[in-house]
Amino acid sequence: AMREANLKNWGAAIIPSYDFSKAKTIVSIDADFLATWLLPTEFAGQYGQTRNPDNKWMSKHFHFESVMSVSGSNADGRGMIKPSEQASVLAYLIKGMGGSTSVSSNLNPGAEIIAARALKALKLSKKESLVVCGANNVGLQLLTNKLNNILRAYGTTIDANNPIQLYKSEDGKVQKFVSNVIAGKGPDVLLVLGANPVYSLPNGVEFGKALKNVKTRVSFASHMDETASLCNYTCSDHHALEAWNDYTAKSSEYAIAQPTIRPLHNTASALESILVWSGKATRGGKDSAVAYDYIKNTFQGLFPLGDFAFTTHNSCADLSVTPAALTFQDEAALTRYLPQAGDLEVVFYQKTAIGTGLNAGNPWLQEMPDPMTKVTWDNYITMNPLDMEKGGFVTTYDQEHGLNLATVTVNGTSLTLPVYPLPGQTLNTVGVALGYGRGGNGEKIGKAAYQTKEYGGYDLSENGNSKPIGANAFPCVSFENGTYQYYGSGKLSKVDGTYIIAATQIHHTVMGRHSIVRETTLDIFSNKDKEAYNPSFTLQRLNKEGHHEDAPLAEFDLWDAHPVEKIGHRWGMTIDLSSCIGCGSCLIACQSENNVPVVGKDEVRRGREMHWLRIDRYFASDEEATVGLRKDKETFSYDKAELAAENPKVVHMPMMCHHCNHAPCETVCPVLATTHSNEGLNQMTYNRCIGTRYCANNCPYKVRRFNWFNYPSYKKFTEVNPAQDDLGRMVLNPDVTVRSRGVMEKCSFCVQRIQSTKLVAKKELRPIIDGEFATACSDSCPTNAIIVGDWNDVNSKIYSSSNEKRSYQALEEVGIKPNMWYKVKVRNEENALLDDLQVVKKKAHHGEKKAHH
Repeated sequence: AMREANLKNWGAAIIPSYDFSKAKTIVSIDADFLATWLLPTEFAGQYGQTRNPDNKWMSKHFHFESVMSVSGSNADGRGMIKPSEQASVLAYLIKGMGGSTSVSSNLNPGAEIIAARALKALKLSKKESLVVCGANNVGLQLLTNKLNNILRAYGTTIDANNPIQLYKSEDGKVQKFVSNVIAGKGPDVLLVLGANPVYSLPNGVEFGKALKNVKTRVSFASHMDETASLCNYTCSDHHALEAWNDYTAKSSEYAIAQPTIRPLHNTASALESILVWSGKATRGGKDSAVAYDYIKNTFQGLFPLGDFAFTTHNSCADLSVTPAALTFQDEAALTRYLPQAGDLEVVFYQKTAIGTGLNAGNPWLQEMPDPMTKVTWDNYITMNPLDMEKGGFVTTYDQEHGLNLATVTVNGTSLTLPVYPLPGQTLNTVGVALGYGRGGNGEKIGKAAYQTKEYGGYDLSENGNSKPIGANAFPCVSFENGTYQYYGSGKLSKVDGTYIIAATQIHHTVMGRHSIVRETTLDIFSNKDKEAYNPSFTLQRLNKEGHHEDAPLAEFDLWDAHPVEKIGHRWGMTIDLSSCIGCGSCLIACQSENNVPVVGKDEVRRGREMHWLRIDRYFASDEEATVGLRKDKETFSYDKAELAAENPKVVHMPMMCHHCNHAPCETVCPVLATTHSNEGLNQMTYNRCIGTRYCANNCPYKVRRFNWFNYPSYKKFTEVNPAQDDLGRMVLNPDVTVRSRGVMEKCSFCVQRIQSTKLVAKKELRPIIDGEFATACSDSCPTNAIIVGDWNDVNSKIYSSSNEKRSYQALEEVGIKPNMWYKVKVRNEENALLDDLQVVKKKAHHGEKKAHH
C-alpha cells in the first residue's frame, strides 16, 4: 500500500527512508516502528538518540493504535482508536495544519485529547516532524503522505531519494497468481524462495490443494514447511552464515556477507542454483565459487575502482544516489480505500519475537516473553479488561486455572483461542497475533512449534498428529482494493472451558513503589531540582542527645565495605529507562551468550524459567499519576493499585543480578558457593553449590534461578532444548560452562568477556580502554540504553553515567549497595496533574522516602 500511495502522490512506487533521529515530533498511526514495522533495527537506534532528556531537545512521540505495542508503550501520549478511526486521526491533523480533506475528523474523547497535543507539537516542529502509518491500506497511506507534505517533512525526516528496497511484493499480482493456480491456470514451473504462501496467504489452504496442477514445484526452504511439503523438489538454500550474499536494503547502501562456516548439510546456494539453471553459470566441483564470482562481478560493476576484499572486510559501502525530481500530486479520491467501522473490530498484529512465524520452530523465540503480555509459547485474543468484565471473561491472570476461551469470526473464518486481558486495548476491539498455528498437517518445521495435550507442552506425539501452537490467523485476512487488510469487522462468542497459559510476570503494576521505578516529565526534570524527581534516601539514627535525626543512606553499612573502592577494577552498569524500549534483544543475547536453557511451557507455568535477564513491564494504575507515583498518598489503595488503568502509561525495566557489594545472597550460603570478587562481581562456583536456594530467597530482586533439571540431557526437554544433539550443541558458547542439575544460576556480568578483555590488554601491555568491554546485553541493545565498564575508572562512561542526576539504585533503602544504577524515565509530555504534584519533598509520606534504621 505504501508503494501504491507513493506512486499516486510522487509518480514513483517507492518506500522512502525515514530518519527518526531528526524528528522533534513523531506521530505514529499503528506503526510499531520499534519492533515490527519496516526497519525497526535502524529506527530503534535513531529513536534512542532523541530520548535523552539531557540533549538540546527531546522528541515528542504520539501513538495511535488498537493493540498496545512496543512503540505505543514508549509514547509520550497514546490514543486508543479502532482501525476504522485511523483515517479520522490523520484528517484531524491535516485540517489542524491548514489542509483540507473530505474525511471525517470525529474522534473518541480520549483520542482527541492526544490528537490535540500532537497537533500542537506538529505546529511547533513543522518540517522537523515525522508521521508514519503502519496500515497496508492505500487510502491511509495517501492521507499520511498528504500530512507529511503539509509539514514539509520530505527532505528533512523523509528521504524519497534513498528509498527502502525491501517489501517489493505487489499484493494484487500475488492474489491474481494464486487465483490462477486455484483455477487451474497456473504456470508449469513454480520456484518458492524466502516465502511460504500456503501458510501466509488468506487463501493459502486452497492454494496448497491446487499446487498439484503446477507440474514442477521447487522450494528453497530449509525445513519441510507448509509449502515445501507440497513441492516436487526441495533444494534447500544455504544458511545465511554458510553462503555468500549481497544486499541493498536501502538505495544508498551496498553490503556483502561472506560465509563464516562451511555448509553443514547437503544444501546449495539458491543464487548458484538459479544461475546454473538459467544457463548463466556452470557449476564446478565441490569448491565451486559461482555465487562468489557473481557477487564480485556485481560489486565491480557498481564500484569500478573499488577494493572487493576491503569492502568485504568492512561489510558495506556507500552507493551514490542521483536525486530525482519528484512533485507531489494530491489524490482526492480517498474514501473508497478507507477501512469501514464495525461493532467489533479485529486487529491482526505481529509479536516482537514470532513476527510472521518464519522462525516459529525456534525455542528461544517461543520462550521469549512477549514485551506487553509477558506470555510465552502461545497466541491468544487480546481484549481490554473492561470489555472482558462485560463479556463475563476472567480478567485476572491465573497460572493454575487458566483463561476463558472464545471464538472470533472474521471474514468467514473462525479461530478459538484463550482471551487475555491487555490494558490499553481499545474498547470494542480485539487483537490476534500472526505467526502461530504452524505445521498443522504434519509438516516438520522444528519440534518447538508443536504442543502435546498436557498444558500445551511441546513433544511430537507418537502417531505424528501433532497440534501446532496457537492458531493461524492469516486465513482471516481479507483482500480489498488491491491490498491485504490486516483488520476486519468480526464477532466474538464465549466458549466453554479454560486454557492454561504460561507467563513470566503475573503482577502488572508497580503499585506506587517509587523506590523501584522512578518517572518524571521533561518540565519537572528541567527545573534542575533533583529532589523533585530523584530524591536521596535518608535513614534515621540517634544523635548524641538521644534524639532521632536524618542521615544519608551512604553513612549506614551493615558490613565492612569490600576493597573494590580503590583496588583494581569494579565493574558496573547503568540502564537508562528513558532509552529502554522493552524490545527483548538483551534477553535473547544473554540467552545465546551464556547457554541459558529452554525449559518449556510447563516449567514456565511453574515459575521455573531460566532466563538470567528479565524485562519487567509495569503498567500505571488509576491510583498513580504515572508508573510508581501515587496521586494521593493519603487515600492510596494498594488493592486498586493492583489494577492497570484503561489506557496506562508503561515502563520497561531490565532486571538482572545487581552484583551487590553487600549481597544478601552471600551471607546465607552455607557452602560459600556464591562469593564476592575483588572486582565487585557476585560470582557463582557451580561445583560447590548444593542447591539450598537460600540465596534466591534472600535476593530482593529475585534474579537467581535454580537449575531444576539436567536440561542438556533429560528426555523431557529433548524436543525444545537445542543442546541435546550434535548439531544443537554448536549453538553453545564454548567459553561458558554448561550447568548440570541442582545449582543456582544468574547473571555473571559476562565474566568470560571480562577475562577475554583483560587478557588482550595484558598481552598488549596496556590498561583496559573504556568501552572495550561490553556485556552481551549492552552489545545488543538497539538504543544504547545499557552502559557497562570499570567504575573505578573516574574517566569512564559508567562512572559519569552512575553519577548523573537521574541515576538511582532500585531498592536502595535495603542497603545492599549494588553495582548497578538506573536512570529516571523522563516523558516529554504536559500533564497538569504531574506538574501540580509535589513529587517527592522532604515531607514525603513516611516509608516512601525515609526508612527506620
